[in-house]
Amino acid sequence: MTQTAPGWRPNPGAQLDFITCLLFECLYHGTRGKGGTDALLMAYAYHVGRGYGVDWRGQIWRRHEKDLIDIIKRSKKYYPRLGGRYVKGEKEWHFPGGEVLKFVYGADEDAYDTWHGQEWPFLGFDELTLWPDLALYDKLKSICRSSNPDVPRMMRSVTNPWGRGHSAVKAYFIDAGPEGVPVIAESGRWRTHIFGSIYENVSFMAADPDYVKGLQDIKSKDLREAWLHGSWDINIGGLFAGVWSTGAHVLDPFKIPASWFVDRSHDWGWSSPHATVWWAESSGEAVEPFPGFSYIFPKGTLFAISEIYGGGKDPARPNVGLKQSDSAIAINIKKRDEALQRQYGVRVNHGPADPSIFGGAGNESIMDRYRAEGVRFYEANNERVTGWKAISDRLEAGHPFAEGEPMEKRGLFFFRDCPHTIRTVRELPRDEGDFDDADTESEDHAPDAVRYKVNTKKRVARQMEIGT
Repeated sequence: MTQTAPGWRPNPGAQLDFITCLLFECLYHGTRGKGGTDALLMAYAYHVGRGYGVDWRGQIWRRHEKDLIDIIKRSKKYYPRLGGRYVKGEKEWHFPGGEVLKFVYGADEDAYDTWHGQEWPFLGFDELTLWPDLALYDKLKSICRSSNPDVPRMMRSVTNPWGRGHSAVKAYFIDAGPEGVPVIAESGRWRTHIFGSIYENVSFMAADPDYVKGLQDIKSKDLREAWLHGSWDINIGGLFAGVWSTGAHVLDPFKIPASWFVDRSHDWGWSSPHATVWWAESSGEAVEPFPGFSYIFPKGTLFAISEIYGGGKDPARPNVGLKQSDSAIAINIKKRDEALQRQYGVRVNHGPADPSIFGGAGNESIMDRYRAEGVRFYEANNERVTGWKAISDRLEAGHPFAEGEPMEKRGLFFFRDCPHTIRTVRELPRDEGDFDDADTESEDHAPDAVRYKVNTKKRVARQMEIGT
């Protein structure tokens, strides 16, 4: 078995696989207590003393300086056994063969500038989901290099399914392919993710057998699923935690009756994503949400049936827009209107949109450019907290449907044809300064479009004919 430091051996299974992985990128995730921090330290130490000398240079990152305290403390438990000498002022370990490991921190991608042009063939990230996105991680790939062709290049990360960057990490690693299966990037470099469990950490379980009981006693279902089972399909601390249920709220598309009202809502974006969501509103007429199963949704229940999302192209930067022109956005909206007319036999009405597009006071507004392409909206009610509350109430109202029981109040559902809307509503984080509001720096564009719709007090009588 691999021995990375005298007296320390990795747990057989996931921890060992992570330490010995030779792919360019690897994420070690899973339950609490899986030994992630130790695994990260040993992934670097595994290559100490192998003859790379001064060329084996590594960094381990945390988002904030205070977060380095624990990992530095743990390194002092193991690295002296390898002959390492810790240089406190530099936060560095120096090893007898000339190898160096440095502990660094940075809150966002601006932290990259200090290291531009340097060579650090090992880059580690402790609690990767604590960064809001992977922008810094992505930039640092450029310094994961070496002039020595024999030196391995590797980016190693450990985390639990929790934190502001949950969505970005899930998209980049978890959703890219099955656990343990290599995925190749356009650059030709490989990445994978490895799931680790506390039950593999035999020494820890023996030392603290009650630790698992503490995880089992966590009241929050989502937090318990993340920390006890390592589940990524959760909404920890999210605005709609406790009311969102993928099983209840996400449906396969079904036939929409002619009596149902159809329109769309829109949140504008250029450097950040734009989002348009098409809606079908129940008239109270029965439908078949599943073949052979007839159900009457309360009048006014909303179904997101389609979307256009102007972002999400780069998993490392999901909150970056496509920078499309207003005319291009409008043309795509019109094309989708026409496609939905053919698919469902419906007329698409113009619905609520981001109030900012109606500005212009004497100048041409974004809405003017939309109108030039035959696309219309009306100004949305932009009340934030009341809008989020309305979404939460509608999500809660839909729970009886999942049990096959009648719903008493208007609900809110999503066709699977709206993956970005589903993802961002499910994972929308709270504002740390206002518990009742969403984090405005998060990927909130499709949720804003949802909010505009649920904030609508009444239908707009004017209708937009397809093709006009």
